[in-house]
Amino acid sequence: MYFQIITQNEKYPKNEAGVKAIELAKAHALESKDESGETFLLKITQLSAVCELGNDWREIVKLIGATFSDGAKLNDENFPSSVPNATMPLGVDLVLVSKIYEKIMSLGQEDSLVNACELLLNNLQYQAEVVDDPAKLKQFVVMLQSPLLIDPGYAMSITQNLIVALDKLRPSMKEIIQNVFAGYDKQRMEDTLDVLHQFITVRLYSERAIDKYMLSAVKIMAMLAKVNETSGLLNMSAFYNDAINGELDMDHDYSKWQKDGDEFCFCNYPFILDPSSKARVLQADAQDQMRKAAVESVMLNFDLNPHLVLRVYRDNLVHSTLAQINFDRSLKKSLKVVFVGEEAVDEGGVTKEFFQLLVAELLNPEFGMFSYSDEHMYMWFNAHSFESGSQFRLIGAILGMAIYNSVILDITFPLVVFKKLLGGTDYQVTLEDLYSYDRELYLGFKTMLEFEGDVENTFCRNFTVESEWLGETIVNDLKEGGSEIPVTGENREEYVQLYVDWVLNKSIETQFTAFAEGFDQVCGGEALKLCRPEELELLICGSRDLDFEALERGSVYDEGLNSDHPLICKFWEVLHEFNEEQKRKFLKFTTGTDRVPIKGLGNMQFVITRSGPDSERLPTAHTCFNHLLIPEYDSKEKLKAKLEFAMENDRGFGMI
Repeated sequence: MYFQIITQNEKYPKNEAGVKAIELAKAHALESKDESGETFLLKITQLSAVCELGNDWREIVKLIGATFSDGAKLNDENFPSSVPNATMPLGVDLVLVSKIYEKIMSLGQEDSLVNACELLLNNLQYQAEVVDDPAKLKQFVVMLQSPLLIDPGYAMSITQNLIVALDKLRPSMKEIIQNVFAGYDKQRMEDTLDVLHQFITVRLYSERAIDKYMLSAVKIMAMLAKVNETSGLLNMSAFYNDAINGELDMDHDYSKWQKDGDEFCFCNYPFILDPSSKARVLQADAQDQMRKAAVESVMLNFDLNPHLVLRVYRDNLVHSTLAQINFDRSLKKSLKVVFVGEEAVDEGGVTKEFFQLLVAELLNPEFGMFSYSDEHMYMWFNAHSFESGSQFRLIGAILGMAIYNSVILDITFPLVVFKKLLGGTDYQVTLEDLYSYDRELYLGFKTMLEFEGDVENTFCRNFTVESEWLGETIVNDLKEGGSEIPVTGENREEYVQLYVDWVLNKSIETQFTAFAEGFDQVCGGEALKLCRPEELELLICGSRDLDFEALERGSVYDEGLNSDHPLICKFWEVLHEFNEEQKRKFLKFTTGTDRVPIKGLGNMQFVITRSGPDSERLPTAHTCFNHLLIPEYDSKEKLKAKLEFAMENDRGFGMI
């Protein structure tokens, strides 16, 4: 066909170059004919050579327009054809489709592609709901690979119409598209997610409201999120949308969610909400339950104070706190703390100090409630603790109260603890849960399960588990008569499951049950189920992302200091030279914890004040207010030495 176009057009030169171009085009035309027909990539490649030779691109424009505006051609088995498999869903070779788009864009034919796609999608958004044949979904898959989707200039046309069309598909057809997403590699998943994020953001900031088109995009994103939960290609935090989390009225969204009607609400799509938004949902849930409790309490003559007020003694903190926490009453209140004998008014700083001191005392190794692993950097429930269940309930309640009061706790539980808190008493632990508790033990069990030799004589195990207590080895049977049952290739899976269940559940059942009861007293409810384990950990323990550049950008100064002051310049030079361990010690010294608030260091109010001229005094910190006081040292070396000494020896003077 294209050979005829060339030879019949007098515009094309008959010189040596022209003849070679004609022969090349003729060869391509012949080579591209097979039983399945000419592939589009070869068509456009051979035709572009001819069009470039004659500087006449009309045939290319016609080819692009005729193909990308016609759903029947995109659905044809020859565009491009392939046997359907995991990497070529619906018979579409995604890699080849990408190459076709790249070729079109490299030829400068973006406008031709735009015109064709707009025509196709204008029709497709109205026809999508009647599509009932999987073969007609190829056009959707081809459109999803388009580089035009990420261009903000086409957000309100091409991207919007494709999103609407996808959302209008029947459930059975959407399921097939979701299977297409399951065949994506990481890069393709990221690219599609970026398109949806950008569309939502552009739409929100241009319309200044959440509209039906954004909601369609969220529903498509939900399909990606469901696939990703299984594949794990992306961190689920990649699904957080900054625009939604920054602009959404969570109280209003929570109210719609509670009505459980047909009205759209983001609480039904929690993957898009970041931990900060989910914390606001938990707080809204607490306030709702408090209002309901207040109505009941009118008749029962209960205290209607919206705050939980604690009057505690510094020298008897745990017991004076326990004496005032009534687990039979709602603890879903904002906390106000009074240290008896002190005049400080609690505007947040006293509460933060209370949490710091109480947690430090409860988690003190000498208290014996938890064991600690320097190797794995976590704390775990002491199965042999002499402390009562009420103290474990208090720890659980403190975790919940910290969420409601936006206080980060210096706690290092393995992730499985947060999974168990979300899963409730019926949560079934698996070998994968052991990974965050003891990586070496996890890897050992994986080796055993995959071993192809003689398991019994190689590993020499029986159905028992050993633990150390007061210098003695305690042996527990994992099943009746376990000490007489060897682990073999046939029963090793049972052994591993029983061992994991013992370590993570049965051995600490008494302690964890009390701990979970205290936590549920404050945070129990449907709102908590919106969180994933890693998000719950972030709400309680903060992040470990040490972005000190963000901390510098958000810092404020007092006593004549500013960002250009020599002392401040030297100070930030020192901090940016610190290694990770030193940075964590600095955070611990100035804020009371080495963890970062949910929204990062840039959102933390950090204050630096000059505390007099150069002297031998050390820097000090008001950890309750993230406030650092530094003398105006005369050299960077002195500042660094004094700061490092204060960080290493902060007990007694660093924390005020």
